[in-house]
Amino acid sequence: MKKAIVILLVLVAFVLLFPFRSQAKDGGSVRYQAILYTVYDVHSLYGGPDTEMHYVEGIIVEILGHQVYNNTNPHIENFGDSPDSINKETKIVIHQDEVSKIAIKRYDVSDDEKREVTVTDKTSIHHIVDNLTSLKLRIREHPGQSGEPIGREYELYFYNADEEIITTVSTSINGLINYHSVIDGEFDKAYIDGLFE
Repeated sequence: MKKAIVILLVLVAFVLLFPFRSQAKDGGSVRYQAILYTVYDVHSLYGGPDTEMHYVEGIIVEILGHQVYNNTNPHIENFGDSPDSINKETKIVIHQDEVSKIAIKRYDVSDDEKREVTVTDKTSIHHIVDNLTSLKLRIREHPGQSGEPIGREYELYFYNADEEIITTVSTSINGLINYHSVIDGEFDKAYIDGLFE
């Protein structure tokens, strides 16, 4: 009887934990998916035609659909979703305890003026990170495909203590953030503009 229970438990564990490997069509990423977890071995270009492209490497681990580990640089969310997963809700992930400074570039589309400021004050860093991570976003198609205007107003570069870029966040004149629609919350432009005064 005990032997049968042990065999049954081993079979159940095998079914729940055995991963199936699949290759993504992004230049080298691999997904290992089991019933209980998914692991992405990321090797990919990430970005859009009108924003900076990043070569992303790292590991993302999900357990029962919830992300528990992500060391990709830049940090990306919902990497495993296919391009046809338009309208899926997502969020910006930034761990504020890792951020030592933020370099912000502001573009004035009307006169091509570009200004830059560096933020090292912890209160300002916390406010910006809290604001961005509180936003609910929706994955959508590239804005140029719908005839909307394209042009970044702000580009934020988040650095760690080793002066390495953790992630970047960009906005466009039509209100998109990283080419995602904001469905809840509001990007605090007034606070960012105040840093340039």
